[in-house]
Amino acid sequence: MCGRFTLRTPLTVLAQQFHFDLSDGAFQLPLRYNIAPTQDVPAVRLVDGKRRLAMLRWGLIPSWAKDTKTGGSTINARADTVSDKELEAVLAKAEDRITRKVRKSVEN
Repeated sequence: MCGRFTLRTPLTVLAQQFHFDLSDGAFQLPLRYNIAPTQDVPAVRLVDGKRRLAMLRWGLIPSWAKDTKTGGSTINARADTVSDKELEAVLAKAEDRITRKVRKSVEN
């Protein structure tokens, strides 16, 4: 999984779909066809009870990361190196816990 995506929806349509107000910000969103981790992307945030558009960094930054540069390197976690890297070990443990809970709920 490469973690890339596109942004092809006009700003006015996004505002209607996600119910945020366009009047308080001067955002212009050009069409983007190759958004990669570590790039800034639009996101809707709840601020003072109102939905607002903000630009946030795309990517996963683990809690133990010393700097934000880790966000780009964590996007391609691999099953064959799960024991070699801290992030992949944490994700594998979380997946195992979720799998056990789902199995238990299905069995009951």
